[in-house]
Formats: sequence, C-alpha cells, structure tokens
Amino acid sequence: MIPRVLRDVGSRDQTVSIFGEKVRTPIIFSPTGLPGIIHPEAEIMAASVAGELGTIFTVSSASTHSIEAIADRTTAPLWFQLYPWKDRKVIGNLIERASKNSYQALCVTVDVPVNGGRERDFYNGMMLPPKINLRNIIDVVTKPSWCIRHLTGSPVTLANLAGIDGAPGKSVSTLAAWAQQLLYPSFCWDDLKWIREMWHGPLIVKGILSADDALLAARCGANGIVVSNHGGRQLDGAASSIDVLPGIASAVGDKLEIMMDGGVRRGIDVIKAKALGAKACMIGRPYLYGMAAGGEQGIRKALNTLSNEIDRGLALTGHQRFDQIDFSILHRKCHTFAQL
Repeated sequence: MIPRVLRDVGSRDQTVSIFGEKVRTPIIFSPTGLPGIIHPEAEIMAASVAGELGTIFTVSSASTHSIEAIADRTTAPLWFQLYPWKDRKVIGNLIERASKNSYQALCVTVDVPVNGGRERDFYNGMMLPPKINLRNIIDVVTKPSWCIRHLTGSPVTLANLAGIDGAPGKSVSTLAAWAQQLLYPSFCWDDLKWIREMWHGPLIVKGILSADDALLAARCGANGIVVSNHGGRQLDGAASSIDVLPGIASAVGDKLEIMMDGGVRRGIDVIKAKALGAKACMIGRPYLYGMAAGGEQGIRKALNTLSNEIDRGLALTGHQRFDQIDFSILHRKCHTFAQL
C-alpha cells in the first residue's frame, strides 16, 4: 500500500452504512454453524458483543440457539443466513420466523449444492455430538473448562430445525443428517427469485466468486452479495475472495452492496478489501478463535483488536474516514489489477 502523509488524521471514523443501517465498524459477524460446540452461549455472547460494538450479527440456519432466542436476548442488528434447501416448507418456516423477529436482512448461502470433502474434519475425528476418542483426547483433557461446560450443560442441537414439521427429533446427529438430506443440487436462479418474493427486506447472496454470477444475483432482485469461497472449505483450489473481488466490484459495484468474507485476519485486510471494492468484511474464524480462548471477553478482544487495527490503518494511510479508502492506496501492481 502507498500511505499519504502530513494529512490531518487526528480524528478517525470507520462508520459505514449498509442497507441504510449505520454500523460503527466495517466488520460483520459471519454466519457460523454449530458454534455451541465451542461454548453453550455462543451466539448469545457473540450477538451481545456485536451490539456493544455497533455492528451486525448474522445468525446461521445451523445455529445452536434459535432465531427467536437470539432476537430476544440481544440488541444487535440481526441478519439471518439461509441454506437453499429442497423443502420449501422448511425455507418458508425459517423466513417467516426471521421476519416475525425483525431480522433486517436475509443472507442466502449458494455455494453448498453438496458438501465439500472437508478432510480436516475427518482427520480430527469431528463428529456430532463431539466425543472423546484417541485423536482428540489430548486436546480434550487439556481443556477442563470446555469439558465441564459440555458435561453439565444442555446438549448441543440445531435449534432452528428442532420442532419444524418433519424434523427427526432434537438430537444434533439426527438433525444434522436430515439437513444433509435437504441439500438441493438442483437449486437455481429461478428458485432464488421465489425466495426474493418471500422475503421483503434486503436480500444478500453469499458465496459469489464470479462477476457473471454477481450480475445474475442482481437480476434476480438481490440487494447485496458476499464475495466468499466459504473459508476454503468447499471447492478445493477455489479462488481466494480478495483475488476475484476487484472484477466483481467493477461489474456490479453500482448495483449491489458488496461484502467480502474469507481470509480476514487483521484490520488492514479490511482496508485492502475496501480499496478493492468491498463496503465491509464478514468474519467467522477470528471471533470463534476469540470465543474458544476467552468466551465473551475473548470475542470482545478479537473484535476490538480488528477495529483498532483498522483505526491505525486509517491514520497510517492518511485517511480520516473509512469511506475515503479507494484503490489509490494500493501499490502500482495491485492498482493496475484493481482496474481490470
């Protein structure tokens, strides 16, 4: 990046407006499935921190607290993430509940027609519910607080699916298997139009890596997109989000709100994404790492660290406001790429 110097950066502001909602930092909590494995109060704690910091929390279809419970117990602006499953009654149920509980936007994840291989899950012995085995016994016995919480707390479940007509009980293993059966490889753009008709607020399409798909999303009535490769957990060898962001922004930047997800580990990554065309970034792993290390205080520290790094980056690049960042701050090689 190319910093500008001797500018007045005595006061700095990283506020952005997304669908008319002003947020105090351009960091949005990404939807993450089954965070209750890390901590029983996962979504409640994370949404509470989001509210404190004046930003948005996105609730996953695979959350361990329900749409209703999270809305009741937090004050953060909420978005709801939806998988385009084959059963329209299930989709309709989730959309209706999100609308009834004043969720502000619907975020449809479109890059999971089938699950990726996720060999690391297999290697680590990941299973639902979590169990102690030879592969994880050392990790488990060195985390006594985690063990106590999970041995004494309520069983983890997919709270949004438990109780829906046709759902096979409340066990996380049976609900997860049912969710796998709901995956719908034939879901296409016409089906997205049906969701657009069902949902009356901002519609976001998450999982876009192609400018052509971004244009199709706009034509189907989407209001925003998340440029994302699903954290690298779906297609092996998929392009990184930041690499394809400039081309997508060039194609639809005047039509859609653009956010980026994937690989954001430092505040300066958010500034780079803004320079390449994103209005904000979504984060998943950073806040989960904070939660695993320190519960609610760990989440708060992770988000404050990122926000402070953005603030420092604004000062060191010579900008008072986050919305002033553009591709002029990039090194010539990146600057040329940003204009492609």
